[in-house]
Amino acid sequence: MLILFPLLAFSVIPEEAHADVESYTVDILESDVLAIYIYPITDGVSVNSGSLDRGGPVDISITLNYTIVPEYRQVTAIWTRPRASGTYNLTISFQFNSGWEYTIGVFTRDIDFYGKNVKFSGNFGEFFSFERSPGNWTISITLNSRRQTQSIFYFELPTPVNAALFLTITGLIVYSNVFLVFDTYFKNKKEAVSNRRWALCALVIIISAIAIYQLYTFSTITLSWGK
Repeated sequence: MLILFPLLAFSVIPEEAHADVESYTVDILESDVLAIYIYPITDGVSVNSGSLDRGGPVDISITLNYTIVPEYRQVTAIWTRPRASGTYNLTISFQFNSGWEYTIGVFTRDIDFYGKNVKFSGNFGEFFSFERSPGNWTISITLNSRRQTQSIFYFELPTPVNAALFLTITGLIVYSNVFLVFDTYFKNKKEAVSNRRWALCALVIIISAIAIYQLYTFSTITLSWGK
């Protein structure tokens, strides 16, 4: 069961805005994906990010012409996911000669963390949307990535598609390991097998265990970055 401290309550706090600059503070869970959609599309967007407290790196993906389903609306999409808890800064700059609008939201697997004030469609929750006038604009976001507190018995299941891939690849890895061990065992009964062969078996098993764990981690945190 996922356990969250009361202090990790969701908050989106608009700060004092200046001309052509809008600043926000946003709280998300660690490994959740912050999404910014800008409409209409623009090819002059500039994105900068960094940690404010020596946190981990930030994954950023930008698609200049992205189609939101089911609306089939073409937007410029920016997704960012901190790899560790901490405080990060995200700055997005661009220019429009006509009116434009933007949406800021989050992809998550823990909808309850964000409360009832966030409207969710699937695993995407919309924080807010605004329409703005032409000009040179900058959106500055202070992003607080909150660590999930889990019980010792917590086990997160992958999505059905990821689970199928995980089980298939894990099955192949386990089969290869079992074959290697049994092949070495029966060869050892016929003739003495060197210690190097047994050490190789142990090394392969350890590497396989690490690979399965990394595969499980990947399968549980990978989200569909589409609405």
